[in-house]
Amino acid sequence: MEAENACPPEIEDEAHLIVKKCGGLPLAIVAIGAMMSKKDRNPRVWEQVHRSLEWELNNRSNFELVRGELVRGVLLLSYKDLPPLQRHCFLYCCLFPEDYNISRSQLVRQWIAEGFIEGRPGMTEEEVAEEYFKDLLDRNLILVGRTGKSGQVRECRVHDVVRALGVSLLEREKFGVFHDGQNQKLETTTRRVSMSSYKPMDLSRLRTFLMLNIDREIGRNSDAGSVIPGSLCSSRFISCLRTIFKFFTRRDIQTETETGPVMPGLLCGSRFLRVLDLQGMELKRVPEEVGQLILLRYLALGRWGSDELVEVTEAVANLTRLQTLHLNCNKNLILPIGISNMEALTCLKIFTGCIIGVRGLKAPERIGGLTNLQILKGVAADSMFIRYLANLTQLRSQTIELLSEEDGETLCASIQEMKSMHSLCIYFEGGLWVRELVSLPQMRSLQKLRLFGRLETQPSWFNSSLTVIELGCSNLTEDPFDIFQTLPNLMHLNLVQAYLGSQLGECRAQGFPKLQILFLIDLPNLENWGEVEQGGMPVLRMVSISECKNLKALPEGFQHLISLQFLTLESVSDEFVIRLRNEDHYKVQHIPFAEHMYRDSVDGQWKSEHL
Repeated sequence: MEAENACPPEIEDEAHLIVKKCGGLPLAIVAIGAMMSKKDRNPRVWEQVHRSLEWELNNRSNFELVRGELVRGVLLLSYKDLPPLQRHCFLYCCLFPEDYNISRSQLVRQWIAEGFIEGRPGMTEEEVAEEYFKDLLDRNLILVGRTGKSGQVRECRVHDVVRALGVSLLEREKFGVFHDGQNQKLETTTRRVSMSSYKPMDLSRLRTFLMLNIDREIGRNSDAGSVIPGSLCSSRFISCLRTIFKFFTRRDIQTETETGPVMPGLLCGSRFLRVLDLQGMELKRVPEEVGQLILLRYLALGRWGSDELVEVTEAVANLTRLQTLHLNCNKNLILPIGISNMEALTCLKIFTGCIIGVRGLKAPERIGGLTNLQILKGVAADSMFIRYLANLTQLRSQTIELLSEEDGETLCASIQEMKSMHSLCIYFEGGLWVRELVSLPQMRSLQKLRLFGRLETQPSWFNSSLTVIELGCSNLTEDPFDIFQTLPNLMHLNLVQAYLGSQLGECRAQGFPKLQILFLIDLPNLENWGEVEQGGMPVLRMVSISECKNLKALPEGFQHLISLQFLTLESVSDEFVIRLRNEDHYKVQHIPFAEHMYRDSVDGQWKSEHL
């Protein structure tokens, strides 16, 4: 392994020269290293990079005075090494405020809507966009902000030094402007504007409008911004504007001003919009003017985690170019029938503010005509929908609520036609029993599986590609560990009211080879957990045990889990906790963060104590 990673002798001299040019600055070394990792190990290629780096740093002789310029030069070289469309994707990230965590899934779909993603044979636009995202991460032009259950990046951010370069490039490349409320000049050719405070402007050429809550994302109060003035679209300022970002503090998020409703005014002159994201706005009804945005490709409505949105206008049927529709809405909202006419739609996500269960909205008739759908989340699957579901063969990610046991067979038959399915989540209304799910054939592409409802018998079709498994209210009688520990790629296991047995089996020496996160929640009959043999669960880093009040102790061998960083116990027996403080303390003493959460018997408040 050491020999494989060693620098080949033929490029060693150039490699030393390139590193020397970085002046020992970590960010510069990381950036140039990430770029060179993608280059051929050809001396001429490395010599060319060395010459380019020298050119970028030309006439900067006083090192102490130009440390910032040196890093800037290295980063600029890394930027220029990107293909043109990937440069656009990077600059798009720089339109977000400093320290802002950007959702990966929304970002890649906004790139698609903006037209930044090239077509490649045999790949969807989203797959290409994901490659762009990974490449920017590999080059350290964007950083990991937050990861999900399977280790996949959920949010990214831009390093402040990298972003400073990006903001200057926005103007130089005439890609856009980050407007901080100062008196910087906004040219008539400006296409995209990101605002942290209000500036009147003409929106007649607007391409993108995002309204996001900066307090939630950055986690601090900001004085930037002001209430959206109703005159926003009436002032003539920039004639060619295509894109605008406005990042609001909580006090900014108002839908009314003294002059009347804001949204119709915002939209009246913005017919070139491609992206409209209003997830930062408390919105009860979608204005009819949305239907005039016939070039729109990305639409997100309703404040995240809120259920204020109760009505979506039928005028959205005019949005025939729409590719992505996100709705954060009330569970009683009725989806417009016109959604069935959006033949370009590839992503439909619906969230009703429910923490447990999807509580999906009833799908309109003829939704089976949306044959380009790849992502479908938050739909209640009645008999009519289930019949149409078989037409959606391109689905890759699906979250639905099944309303009737009688539809189970048809649902399973439809799922078998979806050869590209990698994420499947099914909620069974009222604990329905869907026998057919137990005997589904293996889905080789499936990576994430979430089933919430009665199974009783453990499915036999769990495949080796699964990385996430969540089972809820399953009423399993067989020990789930017996099969799950053999899955070579399983990283996250969540069992919620899933097992009726009293004994979890032992973890063998080679068991759970990639498991990182384990949740055992509300298993009331569980009393014993079998031994963890040395070598089992080698990369486990988080364990959470909750509402397992009959569990007597942690398993023998728990002390061998040296990678474990977090242990959380909640609503377990006093006997369990007392043993951990005394004779079983050796099992947890190596864990940096081990805590017991309990409800105080005096004031009823939740409290925590270190074990």
